[in-house]
Amino acid sequence: TFCVEARFKKAEFNDKVKFEKALFDGETSFDFASFQEQLTMLNDTFVWAPSFENSELRGRVNFHNTSFIDLTSPKAPQHYGVLKSLMNSVSNKREERRFYVLEQESIYYQPETRWTKKLISLCYRWFTGYGLSYMRPLCTLLAIIILSPIIFEVSANLLTGNIEYIGDYAALGFSDFLEHYKLMMAFTLDNIA
Repeated sequence: TFCVEARFKKAEFNDKVKFEKALFDGETSFDFASFQEQLTMLNDTFVWAPSFENSELRGRVNFHNTSFIDLTSPKAPQHYGVLKSLMNSVSNKREERRFYVLEQESIYYQPETRWTKKLISLCYRWFTGYGLSYMRPLCTLLAIIILSPIIFEVSANLLTGNIEYIGDYAALGFSDFLEHYKLMMAFTLDNIA
C-alpha cells in the first residue's frame, strides 16, 4: 500500500514489473519511466489517476482487474489520455478503449466542462458507449423507427391542442393499438416519400 504518494519518476525497469493487489492511495507518478519488459498491474487500485507522462513502454502491458477511481481531479483527463496513447503505442486495444472511456468520463465530471458539452457527452455515452458499441446505435435507430409514428402523432396533437386525444391511447387494447400503429406507420411513410 502506497498511502501518501508513489513516485517512480525516471525509473528504469529492465525486467518484468508486476504490482499485485497494490493500493495507490495518493498521487502516483511513473513520469519519464522506462519499462523494457512486461508491465503487469493485477488487482490494483488507483485512487488518483496515475501519471505516465513521457514514459516508455516496450513490452506487453496488462491492467487486469485494476480499478481507477479518480474521475474528478483536474489532471484526470490528461493522465487517462496519456495512458490511452501509451496503450496505442504498444497495440493494446482493449486497454486503449478502457482509458479512452475513463478519459471521456473524467472530462464529463470536470467542473469547468460546459453543460452543452456534458449533454453531448451524456448522449455519446448512452447511445454509443463512447463509440465502442455498434449495437447501441443500431438499437437506438430501430427504436426511433418504431416510435416515430407515435411521436409524430402525439406531437401533432400537442401542437394542434388535441390533448384529450392523447389520453385515448391508454384506453386502446393491444390489437386496437397495433391496428392504429399500422395506420400511423403507413401515414408517416407516405409523408416521408
